[in-house]
Amino acid sequence: MNLFCNAIDAIEEIYKNKYLGTNYQYHGVIKIKTEVIGEQVILRIADNGSGISKAEQTKIFDAFYTTKPVGKGTGLGLSIAYQIVVNNHHGKLTYHSQPGEGIEFILELPIR
Repeated sequence: MNLFCNAIDAIEEIYKNKYLGTNYQYHGVIKIKTEVIGEQVILRIADNGSGISKAEQTKIFDAFYTTKPVGKGTGLGLSIAYQIVVNNHHGKLTYHSQPGEGIEFILELPIR
């Protein structure tokens, strides 16, 4: 849920900052893809929101780190998601992001 909430927030942020009040028809998109590769289930969640800068990318899984305004985020969502996927389920949680072009999170979970 944290990954979906972050995707929604990123889409809303880019709309407010870049397109609100313009004639441009911005369509926020969240793509979800699942697949099985060998003994792994792969879940991809991608959005076309604001993306994450290179400087922020090294910190996004740190507890209490947030790029959201004061009062909007606690900085725990991605940290908790990482703990659940990696520590509790022995999987991987990675991402690809280009600032201004969105982000894709890739969850890899063992079937067993």
